Amino acid sequence: MWHKPFAVLVDATCYSLNNELPDEVYRKIDSLMPPEMIKNYTRLYVYNMNSAYRKFMRRALRHAVKDENNPWNPSQIEFIILGSVGDLQQHFNLGSLHLPKETMSFLSDSRYVFHNITRLSMTKGNTDVIFRVGSQYIQITPVKRQELYPGFRNPVNVNDIFRLSDVEEANAAYHTDEENAFGIKTDGGKTSMYFSSPKKNDILKTLKSSKAKYSNDNKPSKLSERTIRPEDVPGTMLNISLMNMASVDPALRLAAYNLLCALCQAFKFNLDRQFVNAKG
Repeated sequence: MWHKPFAVLVDATCYSLNNELPDEVYRKIDSLMPPEMIKNYTRLYVYNMNSAYRKFMRRALRHAVKDENNPWNPSQIEFIILGSVGDLQQHFNLGSLHLPKETMSFLSDSRYVFHNITRLSMTKGNTDVIFRVGSQYIQITPVKRQELYPGFRNPVNVNDIFRLSDVEEANAAYHTDEENAFGIKTDGGKTSMYFSSPKKNDILKTLKSSKAKYSNDNKPSKLSERTIRPEDVPGTMLNISLMNMASVDPALRLAAYNLLCALCQAFKFNLDRQFVNAKG
């Protein structure tokens, strides 16, 4: 396909440290790309860029600007950051993209919206953000666009989206002395974020109640776990038979074979040979 100019779309909605590949893997892929492919790789679209993917892109661009033959060298490729469905529709037919249901579901998942919140950072400075809590996700969006990379002409929208099941409260006292400070942990505790807001108590209360409701709504039903539909019986029994026909126990192998014979007779499996019940 690389004999003509082409573009790549990256859905970064739930990009995180848990699913990030080592940088060496990407460099290996770059080294395997034929020159013709690099030449025709003209555009990269990124949808729903979050902080983790922005950090990855900054690292990748830092390496790419030093190598004229790198596919991500800004002189070779155009970067287009899409921050909303409207932006996406300007470039793509949504029906033909087949984006994951999760990517689309968060759009309407914004039950509670909190403003006047500051994200605290000792190294990057404080940032004003909007905090959204839904029935399945939380979204943390800087009020102002963020710089992607020095020299990149347009700042970008960054939207951090986390599943409620992956969010835990973090003790902000270890990070700051601010009275209105609070924190959250994600990625199994690998990532911690701290905020300050006069609505701290309301935010934490909403977060806890939404997380509890999400856990309760998604709790497996013991009844549904035990339910076997009638149409599942032949396949389930056949699976039991075939799995035990390789057993080291002769008696179990014989029983498994006889079960197979009984299933063929009872459910009239369309086979090219006849199985005869073995008499032990």
